[in-house]
Amino acid sequence: MKAIETLLGSLTADAPVRQVMMGAFWTAVTLDTEPPRCGLASSLRGTPHVSGPPIPEAGHLQDHTARELAVWLRSDRVAKASIGMAAFNALLDVDETACEELNAAEIIMSRGTDRRVAVVGHFPFIEQVAQVAAACKVLELHPRTGDLPASQAAEVLPWADVVALTGTSLLNHTFDELVGLCRPDAFVILLGASAPLTPLLFGHGVDAIAGTRVTDVPAALQAVSQGATFRQIPGKRLLTMMSSRPCMKPRQYSSSAGPFSTSMISSRGPACSGPAPHVDRLSMTRSSAKKTSAPQTRATICAAASTAPRIRPVRTPSRTCPPVSPTAPAYARRVTAMGASTQMPR
Repeated sequence: MKAIETLLGSLTADAPVRQVMMGAFWTAVTLDTEPPRCGLASSLRGTPHVSGPPIPEAGHLQDHTARELAVWLRSDRVAKASIGMAAFNALLDVDETACEELNAAEIIMSRGTDRRVAVVGHFPFIEQVAQVAAACKVLELHPRTGDLPASQAAEVLPWADVVALTGTSLLNHTFDELVGLCRPDAFVILLGASAPLTPLLFGHGVDAIAGTRVTDVPAALQAVSQGATFRQIPGKRLLTMMSSRPCMKPRQYSSSAGPFSTSMISSRGPACSGPAPHVDRLSMTRSSAKKTSAPQTRATICAAASTAPRIRPVRTPSRTCPPVSPTAPAYARRVTAMGASTQMPR
């Protein structure tokens, strides 16, 4: 729980608790401040409470301070961890000048176009992402049709160029393990109302955080108490915080067998440090593939696979995004401009 310890260790403020509400889908913790502050987190239920109630202190949570509730994020009881995450988000001072009003779907579609995308958690935008991605795989604890079981994370996450990770991974204590499975050159975004908007997570393998700020506390609480889904909760802002890591750029790999193109990649640490990223020797640019007939393409790929060496990408000292065509989709222009201008501490 390294990331959780980092988050809890950053807390310096505290406040009395006015209200704790656990709805069907969302948990809200409201602080007795002026104006009142409210944090959200997913409501996780866990296993049946055969060993006692999930929250032994239920009915007396206002006797705790917000900081005392926040440390429940360490709890193995996921219901208590939900309250802990909501309390942490309520206490969190978000630097909104370092954020943009972008939702996660825009960023994932921009970064995931023609790339391999893995999404941990089944989100409403999955079909949109699948339409623009080269391939899209969804990992779910409770798989729907087309999803993969979460147990396949060790196979799927190293495969992905872009990884969208649900904020509930902090609540169920799988965050560190899941991020550790991502390739160093992959773009990782943490998303959902549970995701805390803090640059501290950039030091734990995350490149972007798409979270939520509650702006109308009474309206949000009323919706949560009535079993609202996330889209039904009014009085909130969708904000995204980006790291200052270099934007992913197309990098060309060459060999005696001819040019290849791989996913647009970036480096998690200093540019081009460590071992060269894996090159899929069986992938070619779509344009070159279209120019040949099917038999010729298979022959070319087979020849390339047998001779192509693993080549380190050319060093690129620039740390800014490449210009985006004026004809590119609006979300691509917005996200690229954001990545080029937003500078956050590591």
